[in-house]
Amino acid sequence: MTNQLDLKQFNNTNVVKKLSKSNSIDNLETLTNEIEETTNKLIETTTNILDETTEKKRGRKSKYSSEEERKEARRKQQREYRLRKKQELEELKRIVKENQ
Repeated sequence: MTNQLDLKQFNNTNVVKKLSKSNSIDNLETLTNEIEETTNKLIETTTNILDETTEKKRGRKSKYSSEEERKEARRKQQREYRLRKKQELEELKRIVKENQ
């Protein structure tokens, strides 16, 4: 499919006349090129600023080096907690049975 319409197929109305005189496609291409250039410049400057201003984090150092490691440790803690609670509940049930 092409980006331009064949305006010869349509009646010669005001809209068709305006479209036939329009250079919007050329303008669009130049605008996209300008936008790409400015975004590239902005990206470069922001990365430079971020590199220059990287400060050490204040406060306690992180226990885990990655997010995945932290999540895995949390899952393990949850598993152990559930197991402990289950054992405590069984122990309490056993004590109640003995006392009855």
